[in-house]
Amino acid sequence: MSTMLGRSTALKMTLGSGCLSFGLSSIGRRQSSMLALGAGVVATSTFLYLRGRESLKPDYGKVETWFAYEKGGGKRADLFYAHPTTHAGLARWNMSWEDMGDTCTGPIAGDPDLILGQASAWAEEANVYAPKYRQMGFLSQGKDLETTDAHLDAVKESLDLAAGDLESAFRHFLDNRPDPSRPIIVAGHSQGAILLTRVLATTLQGSEHEGKLVAAYLCGGYVPTDLFDGTVFKTIKACSGPTDTQCVVAYDTRTPEFKPESMNHIAGPVGLWAHHLHWLLHDRYCERPTGTDDVGKARLQINPGTWTTEGGGQHLGASLTSSMAKPPLGVVKEEPLKPPSGWAEGIKTNNYSVCVPAPETWWKATGGMHGNLHAIDVQFWYFNHKENVKRRLAAWFAAKKK
Repeated sequence: MSTMLGRSTALKMTLGSGCLSFGLSSIGRRQSSMLALGAGVVATSTFLYLRGRESLKPDYGKVETWFAYEKGGGKRADLFYAHPTTHAGLARWNMSWEDMGDTCTGPIAGDPDLILGQASAWAEEANVYAPKYRQMGFLSQGKDLETTDAHLDAVKESLDLAAGDLESAFRHFLDNRPDPSRPIIVAGHSQGAILLTRVLATTLQGSEHEGKLVAAYLCGGYVPTDLFDGTVFKTIKACSGPTDTQCVVAYDTRTPEFKPESMNHIAGPVGLWAHHLHWLLHDRYCERPTGTDDVGKARLQINPGTWTTEGGGQHLGASLTSSMAKPPLGVVKEEPLKPPSGWAEGIKTNNYSVCVPAPETWWKATGGMHGNLHAIDVQFWYFNHKENVKRRLAAWFAAKKK
């Protein structure tokens, strides 16, 4: 039937002996109502997803509070790993550990499984312990901490909640390792690395376990050098060579394209003030930081190419698990992605980064990162970590025999 119906023309449907009549204008209103209802459901669901849900304090005696808990492992060392930010938390100060599932990943994790993508860099030598924790969301990480005092107390509370969980998890780790004589490796990335500075200072430093520390690899942790001047770290030192032990490795990978001030002005008032986060995390241990974050204060920058503060060295290959930088065409994902000969000679260090020559000549997908390789800080140096942890462990065992 090809009859044209006007907007208000009645459409009649005969059902047996009855007749149902309704106007197209009524259909339009109902459709609009359904669309509005659907949009409301989507908006509410999105808000609830971004906000997260109320979370209980993790009981680290329960297996569901861990991504990895290799208590029965027989490797010669134990690894405590703290994951980076994996969930946005745009409308919540801290995210729920109960929402994280069994795989260490999330919408902004940058890797389908961080235990495989990051922790495995050290796991060949160590049994992995990787706790879930009530991580800070972007609502707390992105607050302006430079020009106003309005958010200081709330951000401090958020930091304490996340760090407190990791402190509890680390105490459980120390008390429940089947062989307490084994050496300990600590590793984390981004938020996990920042929070681990407090875990080391309050839970390991000065304890009977401190001598078991091989090294703490705090990748992309924005670690200020003045943490090591006796205010926060009194006996744990910064690493200065590839076989140092009982020390901290930290670095932030950038290229010459990176604009330091971009960290503080990500989008409108949202920015990352990492030195301020450390300042609050460690109970205002120093004068309040000033200036844009990457140039206002020196950070520990250990070049994984040399494992010193010097430039140059060797790049042993990147891991290709990260979803933030896809493998080049034709490259086998399981094999190290290595730069061309001589590339590593251009690596330099400064007060805020390990500055590498632009890698898009051999890993094109990194070109969209605007010089900030933070998302792949571990994956980029994966095989350097894998080689170095063997050397540090050998040095630790050699020192033990003396």
